[in-house]
Amino acid sequence: MSTPVSLTAGSSPTPVQRLFRLLGHAPLPKMQGLLWKLGILASPSPQHFEVQFAGLKYRGRLDQLIDRHIYYLGAYSPVELDFLRRIGEILRKHRGTLTFVDIGANVGLHSLFMARRADWIAAFEPNEQAADQFEANLRRNGLSTVTVHRHALGAEEGFGELGSGFDGNSGSRSLTWSLDASKNERVRVRHADRALAELAMARVDLIKIDVEGYEKNVLEGLAATLRRDRPAIMFELVGTDTKGGFRSAAELQGALYPDHCLFTLEGARKARLAAFDWAGEEAVCLPRELVESSEDLKRMTQ
Repeated sequence: MSTPVSLTAGSSPTPVQRLFRLLGHAPLPKMQGLLWKLGILASPSPQHFEVQFAGLKYRGRLDQLIDRHIYYLGAYSPVELDFLRRIGEILRKHRGTLTFVDIGANVGLHSLFMARRADWIAAFEPNEQAADQFEANLRRNGLSTVTVHRHALGAEEGFGELGSGFDGNSGSRSLTWSLDASKNERVRVRHADRALAELAMARVDLIKIDVEGYEKNVLEGLAATLRRDRPAIMFELVGTDTKGGFRSAAELQGALYPDHCLFTLEGARKARLAAFDWAGEEAVCLPRELVESSEDLKRMTQ
């Protein structure tokens, strides 16, 4: 087990960093691109910070990519957050309650964003340091409806090697590849359906999967849950020869529940659902009955 990282030690952001944060939060076009060109978003530094994120107290570190985005821009992957917010509202309207499962939760960005929007959140993150930070922010905000489970989900029970990923980007760690085997972390992998069954979840409404190429294993392990609950699913499809472990769109569709609609998630800040494109990097699976009955959802596809 890795040594927990302190989020209380270390210096605070400098006046220059605070100035760039003001610029990043200003309603000016192309500000994110400017901060990239200036090297601000690409440059790790040792400072720790505490800011407001989604109405919560969020403590992070400027040596981590996701945290730098939260500090300087207010969020990381805002289009994903916008989709989760909007689909969560639609699902609640149609189903009455909302249960969210966050697979590959990392430091908890998506779960924290949804914490006051969902009735129950089960988050899965095998990276010890990321889970430490996630749970610290849950405690900081007194959030009791979010549970963190420190193991991966897959198609069978066992153990895996969580790869090193890229320095300063804990979200890049994967069970399928590594840049430096000496930094690998041996983690437990649970059969996804079995792990969810043990949580006695009456129904799963919304799932986010971000597991850096391990998506096929996760979806295969969720087969029973997907058929039973027909949840909305947002997931990455990154790769060339294979994407998320899938060799083709047909193979991907075979791992999802019957009579689904598959889209590519697009947008910079506002989510849009486009016709599915195998070349895209983010996909959304929705039950056909929801797509056909929801006017709010239809507006996301226009």
